[in-house]
Amino acid sequence: MKNNSILVGTEWGGLNIIDPNENQSYSISTSDPTVVLQRPVVSEICIIDNENILIGNSGILLYNLQKKKSKQILPEVFNKHVYEISYLGNYNFIVFTVDGIFNLNLNNGKEEYSKITDRRIKTALRLKNSSDPIFLIGSPDGFTEYNARKNSWIAIDTEPSEVIPQDITSFLNTRDEIILVGSENGLFSISNRKKHFQHYAIKTDNKSPDIISSIVKTDKNLFAGSWGKGILKLNPKTQSLENVNFYSFPDLSSGFVYSMLETNNTIWFSTKENLGIFKFIDNQEPYQLTYYSKLPDENNNLRNFTITYIYKRKDNTILLGTWEGILFYYDENNDTFHPLKDQSGNLSLLRDFSIFSITEDQSGNVWACGNGCGLIKMKIEGNKIINQQLFTEKDGLVSNFVTTVYISRNNKIWVGTDAGLTVIEDNKFTKAFNKDIIYNIQTIAELRLLS
Repeated sequence: MKNNSILVGTEWGGLNIIDPNENQSYSISTSDPTVVLQRPVVSEICIIDNENILIGNSGILLYNLQKKKSKQILPEVFNKHVYEISYLGNYNFIVFTVDGIFNLNLNNGKEEYSKITDRRIKTALRLKNSSDPIFLIGSPDGFTEYNARKNSWIAIDTEPSEVIPQDITSFLNTRDEIILVGSENGLFSISNRKKHFQHYAIKTDNKSPDIISSIVKTDKNLFAGSWGKGILKLNPKTQSLENVNFYSFPDLSSGFVYSMLETNNTIWFSTKENLGIFKFIDNQEPYQLTYYSKLPDENNNLRNFTITYIYKRKDNTILLGTWEGILFYYDENNDTFHPLKDQSGNLSLLRDFSIFSITEDQSGNVWACGNGCGLIKMKIEGNKIINQQLFTEKDGLVSNFVTTVYISRNNKIWVGTDAGLTVIEDNKFTKAFNKDIIYNIQTIAELRLLS
């Protein structure tokens, strides 16, 4: 298998292996008689070396990428959903399944296992700052830490002890070795150094669920956006999240936060209830809130817009995506927003289609996804679109409903849609992998293999 190959695990199409340099692909699915894939969903991919991978499915599959041969591993043991497989080296693995956690040894053709615990896990994170293979494990009962080399467990104290995160959504490592945990019942942090787990209570009069939608950090403070409780701020003395009250907008304390962005200690955010966009500088409370309730349209008439996406480019300029399909540029010198137009005064080709994602490639081109209109590539200088190109089904896009876009290291554009995968290079389609090969795309990842 070559460097920069793309492995795509899908919900119904098995595993797809793509060579981005030669524009070739092949798939591993239940329809292939040479592969013993039990179900079409691929839940985990574990790279062993340049030739071999383990596939998490309804069980574990050892697959040779060069010979295209597979072998089911201990099907009498591993026959249910596999959450995660972690490679420890020398063909030893830790396997996380619905039945518990297992050691797996495949060294020298062996197929040996031992069960570590029957405990059901919900999520696991391998800690990178330790020479030992140490895992932070989230379960319905809370968090523990497992050292695979020592086969030891360390309890992580919860404070308060009666509060345990429910429906954990994500882990986030910070530079000071604090792990932030977002969940549907609030914000949690775990100190790897102190082995301490803490829940940050939300102290508001609002009785809606404690759902955290986004987190940003300035030099001084941590802010969180919520679904129904507006903008929250961590109080370091009480170790709780408290409403940020903006006296000119008291209803923001119950707002649904769409998007947040921090740049130079300035917090930008948009909400579902209030059209437009807000900002405040993290200096001293009470915060002075600036509200851009209306933005100028193409005719310079002020209108209400729903801001769906806030994006900071590599040159630190800010772009806004809107439900109405208009892209905006922030003029920092004049503290105003302008609709992006081309040199003839026309709006972007995404007009009238909701924009939910914006990204930038290595050459400085901006890519934006439209809900139903495809994908647009733009060269932007200041508030002017120098050139733009719209890619749709007529050009070879599998579907105009784009779900995800990934820019690989060789600057190819991998476009995931509701009906398959398309690859774009140098403003042209190099290859389209349609729904007969890859569909219901879950993730796109790029793997740098061993040399």
